[in-house]
Amino acid sequence: MDRSPGAMAAVLTEEREMQAPHLGLIDAAFERVAAGVPTKLLLTMPPRHGKSRRATRWAPRWYLRRRPEHRVMIASYSSDLADDHGRWIRDAILTYGPQIGIAMRPGSSAANRFDLLGTEGGAVMAGVGGGLTGRMACVGSYTSLCTMADRAPAARPGLTKGQAVA
Repeated sequence: MDRSPGAMAAVLTEEREMQAPHLGLIDAAFERVAAGVPTKLLLTMPPRHGKSRRATRWAPRWYLRRRPEHRVMIASYSSDLADDHGRWIRDAILTYGPQIGIAMRPGSSAANRFDLLGTEGGAVMAGVGGGLTGRMACVGSYTSLCTMADRAPAARPGLTKGQAVA
């Protein structure tokens, strides 16, 4: 279970969570992060290939098991999607806490922010424009931050065709 996010997923779901070579590459990147190797990673795969599920759900939970004193940050194009990821991680910690050795701090169980019991660790989630300023995190997972609508000049006042969206 400690080996990788995919190994944890396999154990906790009794092998219902599938492993594939491309998901193994995501696991390897998070293994480097957990080992303290500075890592920048851009995941591009077709929809429904498991990148968000692995990189934004299983990997943060696996990382928090390995480093419960750290904080994880998840950002997305919408607060609803960010909250969905946070709710999934939170609920999984509540469900599997005794098996994975981490627990929620009492009174801290919001979908967009939670803290772990006995440490400064936890997670914060937000959509684009949400309140992440001033928040510290050791690991960040940013999913679907730029949609096609974001790229259109009309969707961004003052943005002209050809300008980069930061």
